Amino acid sequence: MEVIMTMLWRRRGEVLVKDRAVFVESAFTSLVASMYPVFKICDDKSAFDWGNNVRSFVSGKSQGKKTEVRICDERGHVVRPDELGNDHWVGLVIDIPGSYVEVLDPYVDYNHKEAVVEAYMEPVVQSMPWILKRYVGPNVTTHMTTNAYGWARTGGLYQNTRAGDCRPCAAKFLEMHAHRLHEEMSTVTDEGCG
Repeated sequence: MEVIMTMLWRRRGEVLVKDRAVFVESAFTSLVASMYPVFKICDDKSAFDWGNNVRSFVSGKSQGKKTEVRICDERGHVVRPDELGNDHWVGLVIDIPGSYVEVLDPYVDYNHKEAVVEAYMEPVVQSMPWILKRYVGPNVTTHMTTNAYGWARTGGLYQNTRAGDCRPCAAKFLEMHAHRLHEEMSTVTDEGCG
């Protein structure tokens, strides 16, 4: 998945930056999810140290990126792939000003129970406001709250039931979202993908 997202960033990075959006590696939410159990029981969430790697993603100083892009310097959206479980990928569109996460799921029936998806989304929607408050300057976070972000799966998208195709399909949804091709995501067909 990282190869696909790196290719998309190279091809579409300038467009995304102009549109106030950025692709972020899936490692970001993996790091957040791995630290979430400790964060969840922490008494002083505003002082929780997410570590250098999370701080690097937020500040734009993560290694491997040719351009320094911060997760939040008045950006509108963070777009990233995410693995739900061990073998299903979706696209996440994190709307920072709107405190909302849109899930672009290429195969809803795979994880059809909302409680299952809720468990995967909890670390992101609960932690993101705290991470931004901690590592982004007050000029950007003054009006941000630490309330959990809302989230929902986008309905009506093409559903890819073929095994193993969720990664490129989720990446394509992210690319289409970046180009505001929302309606077109529902018009993709198996015949057009074959």
